[in-house]
Amino acid sequence: MMKILIVDDNADNRRLLRLNLEHQGSVTVVEACDGQEGLELARQHHPNLIISDALMPRLDGYQFLRLLKGEEALRDIPFVFYSAIYTDTKDEELALSLGAAAYIAKPMEPEAFQAELSAILRSLEVEKEHPGTPIQLEEEKEYLRKYSDVVAEKLK
Repeated sequence: MMKILIVDDNADNRRLLRLNLEHQGSVTVVEACDGQEGLELARQHHPNLIISDALMPRLDGYQFLRLLKGEEALRDIPFVFYSAIYTDTKDEELALSLGAAAYIAKPMEPEAFQAELSAILRSLEVEKEHPGTPIQLEEEKEYLRKYSDVVAEKLK
């Protein structure tokens, strides 16, 4: 049984995603309304996968991912962004540099989403068998610059 943590401030988005995932079978879904709750639930439930929105109150997806990757017990949990607002190349590059396994733009038809998620999970299995070196931002300053660029662009 796979345990998936969905983190999104929109209850309708969480519900649709949960129904889509549960329809595939052998999945338990845990839901959080923002990155702060997501981090707490990740610590409590140790999910096999986290699917998170990027733009959320209290703790957005990027901050959530960064804190998650900073905790030894949680850093190996695959993290997939699923966002409608943060959808350009800079957003995806920042997410991947922070350790996200993938970046999927909303909306996506349920069948296409499931196919994308299956491909991501297969690639993660291959990665476990043949680990590479994850892309990491080298300095705090570089992370803050990229994060600020992404957020500033969305505010325009």
